[in-house]
Amino acid sequence: MTRLVRRHGGLEVEPSIPSANIQPIRCLLPMPDASTEGRTPGGVFVAQHESRGLVISDPYAPCRGCSSCVDGLPEACLQRRCPGRGEDEGGLAERQSCAEELLVDLPSDIDPDVAIWSSEAATALGAMRSVVPGDRPYVSVVGDSAAAILAGELGSQRDSRFRLLCQRQSTLKEAERRGIRARLLSEAGQHGDQDVLVLLDGALDVPNLLQLLRPRGRLVLARPPRISADFFSLFRQQLTVLPSAAASVRSGLEALVQGTLRADGLAERVLALNEVAHWWNQPRARTLVRIGATQ
Repeated sequence: MTRLVRRHGGLEVEPSIPSANIQPIRCLLPMPDASTEGRTPGGVFVAQHESRGLVISDPYAPCRGCSSCVDGLPEACLQRRCPGRGEDEGGLAERQSCAEELLVDLPSDIDPDVAIWSSEAATALGAMRSVVPGDRPYVSVVGDSAAAILAGELGSQRDSRFRLLCQRQSTLKEAERRGIRARLLSEAGQHGDQDVLVLLDGALDVPNLLQLLRPRGRLVLARPPRISADFFSLFRQQLTVLPSAAASVRSGLEALVQGTLRADGLAERVLALNEVAHWWNQPRARTLVRIGATQ
């Protein structure tokens, strides 16, 4: 089978991507940001494949058609495909059609409630690549997502001075349970004493955060901010801005299986499919959704 695709300003012929019919059993919904606005929620899911068994969707699959992909830099692709959105429509459903290449096989003995956090673990691992142990001693991870908590856990394993800055009491409690130094962002103060800020939640206000950094500090953007950065402050403080790409979903899963990172406590709530519509419009950070359940 072949298909026509629009690429390089024209049409090209390439083999069609095989599709699979799967039954999602766990889904992690994304936080609201510009990439999800106006779209059917897709998120990351663990599903039962008819022949492959348990699989997890890969939200970081490159599009293969943009200039970055064509130039051999798929990790820099800005048009990554997410199952359930775009050309792989389906959203949240008891059964879903998805491109086979966006699925990663899982061992049968892996708990779906652990595997579902692999993408958040991959985001945390990717963000922490830019933080060299001992290079810059005062580092803060900023965010309320599961990825922020996991990045804070990675940092705490490296240096006791590492801390997590968040906006939600639930995040603060989970960080304390994990032994992560944590503080509410509203109480952190604008001391300008941090060497590195790792920004995990794109919805946070970047210009206000810049006052936390000392001159010639670093800002690691694991997820793009929703508003433009204050370039005058960046220039005045001689700050370095470093984008980060997520590690592979397999790497995230491996970190969870080996116990480097822990999945317990990351889900604030578990919802049935018929509860999602009301919840979707409410303030939220991290929620594990049980697909297909009505109870």
